[in-house]
Amino acid sequence: MSSPTILDVAARAGVSKSSVSRVLQGSPLVSEEARAAVLAAIEELGYRPNAAARTLARRQSHSIGVLVSDLHNPFFPMVLDGIDEVAEEHQYTSLIVRGKRRSQTEEHALGRLLELQVDGIVAVTERLSRAAIMEAARAAPLVTLTRHRGSRGSTPSSATTARAPSSSSTTWWRSAIPASR
Repeated sequence: MSSPTILDVAARAGVSKSSVSRVLQGSPLVSEEARAAVLAAIEELGYRPNAAARTLARRQSHSIGVLVSDLHNPFFPMVLDGIDEVAEEHQYTSLIVRGKRRSQTEEHALGRLLELQVDGIVAVTERLSRAAIMEAARAAPLVTLTRHRGSRGSTPSSATTARAPSSSSTTWWRSAIPASR
């Protein structure tokens, strides 16, 4: 059995697809009678909006891709918690992928995030090449967070923006990265 579609909801409620869409978006342009019918149809059918279709239609996924080298390093959970907390505050979802400390795996993971059409990427890694970072930054806003290696060991750096976000709706995620030095 396939999942119900927005067309199934519209047919059950006796309204247009556009009316269902308006109800889902919380638009005031729908009568209370139509809203009630749509909500009842959604409940009866067990309808869930299709995030992939919404991403295609709106050209916005409300997701932030996070690429980390290694989940076992105690530094990364702190960063992931900060990113996820701020993402949630702004109704975004964090999609976390790991590079397994291998540059080829990290480049593949970065490509996968771009295929998923995330709204922005935070790359917490030391292994991505500058070319890979710049190529990805042409497709999506991207912030990198790396460690500086010096004579006193490795210390976290601040974030570097490879390309500034194109809209104010994605600028919040840059604030999720701890400003440790």
